[in-house]
Amino acid sequence: MAIIKNTVYAVLLLLIFSTRTTAQEGNVTVKTVDKPLPRPLGSFIIYYTSRALEINAWEVYEVWDSKIIPQSELVENLRDKINHSIVARYEWRPGYRWDDAARIARANSSKLAFRNSYTKVDGAGNKITGNTDGGVIYGDARRKQEDGEVIDFAKEDYVAKLPPDIINKLKEQFVKEQTRLLKNGWIRYSSNYEYTPTKYLYFNKQLDWEYTYSIIAVALDTGAVVKINNSTAGIANFVSELPVGYYSCYYDMQSPAEGISYELKITSLQNNKVPIGLIVFRRKTNLAKEIEEILTHAKNGFSELKGDILSNKTGEEVFDSKLKLGMTRFKIYYNRKDSSWICQLSGSAATPDVNKQYGKIKELVAAKVKSGEYIAESIIKDGQEYLDVYDKDKNILFTLMSGNNTTDQGIRFYEAAVKIK
Repeated sequence: MAIIKNTVYAVLLLLIFSTRTTAQEGNVTVKTVDKPLPRPLGSFIIYYTSRALEINAWEVYEVWDSKIIPQSELVENLRDKINHSIVARYEWRPGYRWDDAARIARANSSKLAFRNSYTKVDGAGNKITGNTDGGVIYGDARRKQEDGEVIDFAKEDYVAKLPPDIINKLKEQFVKEQTRLLKNGWIRYSSNYEYTPTKYLYFNKQLDWEYTYSIIAVALDTGAVVKINNSTAGIANFVSELPVGYYSCYYDMQSPAEGISYELKITSLQNNKVPIGLIVFRRKTNLAKEIEEILTHAKNGFSELKGDILSNKTGEEVFDSKLKLGMTRFKIYYNRKDSSWICQLSGSAATPDVNKQYGKIKELVAAKVKSGEYIAESIIKDGQEYLDVYDKDKNILFTLMSGNNTTDQGIRFYEAAVKIK
């Protein structure tokens, strides 16, 4: 019995000594293991900072090896994955899988900070492809939440601070509109379920103007107020009460010329905890496709594009438009003269974003006229130029309205049944 105890004691001493020796090693030569490992050694997190010293990007690497090289060297080998020059800090999380480390990275970063997809590397930072773990890929970023939804954390920032039953009640309110957005090419970018007040949720934290954003907001109680701020003082901030039992959606927010970034916050008048949900969608801007989308909806009187009602005067109802083409004024209204619906998107000719988008529309129309797909006729009325655009069968599609610095310019779409001679 004494021999067995002495043997066990010796083995324990050897293990402790080996562990300490490994921890104190400086330059470690990493060799890829011959046999599949049952789980990763851990995950390595890198945080990046902006000039404003906020963490606006992060990366997580799942390390499948027996050892790692010194962390200062590992970060240099890994930091070239994205175009970020300033490393704020990094940390090693032994035993953590990718998704667990990613949750930590999200919690320590700005809302909607740039994040990477699931990446496997060896202990020296070399990427690994294929199965390292005996045929089962661990660390998959897709995870089923308590409320039953499967979220891909590699693509979406998902924050849930509410119980599953409340989250599901919130989802019931926006599921129809979410389905419509996804059908039209919008991608889920961020979800945030919590009690008021929320932190500001930035739509375009990376200042990437190739994308446009739409945001759904829902609440389960009275007194919730939505506030939208922007980075340009010249544009008025927007404040609106959030209707209970119905979603509010802020569509097609983009700023390709001025580079205006938006942020959204929901508060409650009594400062009480109101359960709310924010779901951010985005898609790459494609003016030609967006115009075709509006023309497709023209066949049904733009019914699918009608947003919130702006004026409910009987017979003169005016609706917001769910597609704005980068314009600043938008309405869908019934034209009694032609007994048809019109979708009008416009803005001040002095506004850089409106000018840029209008110029792109004119270029697109000119190209389609040249190819024979469109027919265009220009007229001058009250000092303003109008360009009526028809299809090959002389059906009116839309009119371009050109203005000067004191007038509006933009585009007016017609219901498909309209005929203008």
